[in-house]
Amino acid sequence: MPLNYGVHVQGSVYIRQLWSLLDEQDRVRQALVETVQQNDPDAWKSTTSVPGIGDTTSALFLAQIRSIDRFENVKQLTAFAGIDPTVNQSSQYLAPSHISKRGSPH
Repeated sequence: MPLNYGVHVQGSVYIRQLWSLLDEQDRVRQALVETVQQNDPDAWKSTTSVPGIGDTTSALFLAQIRSIDRFENVKQLTAFAGIDPTVNQSSQYLAPSHISKRGSPH
C-alpha cells in the first residue's frame, strides 16, 4: 500500500523540525559549557579531571550546585546531589544499601 502524499510531506516537515531542535540543543549545550568554564575555571578543571566526567556532565553539575562554596563538606554535597547511600537496619537486620535519591530533583 503506497504512502499518502500528505503523510509523506508531513513526515518530512517533522524530520526537519527534529533536526532544527537537535541543532538548537547542541547550541544551548555549548553555550552552557562555555559559560560555566568562564565563570569558575578552577571548579571546571577539577570536575573534568574526574575520569568519565565530560564537558556536558561537568557543566550540568556545576550549574546545578551554583557554587562549591555553598557546601561545608562532601557529605552536604552528596546529600544535595541525592547520591548519598542509605542504610536500613534494626538490631538483627541489615538491608542492602542503596542511593537515597533525595536532594535536588534536577
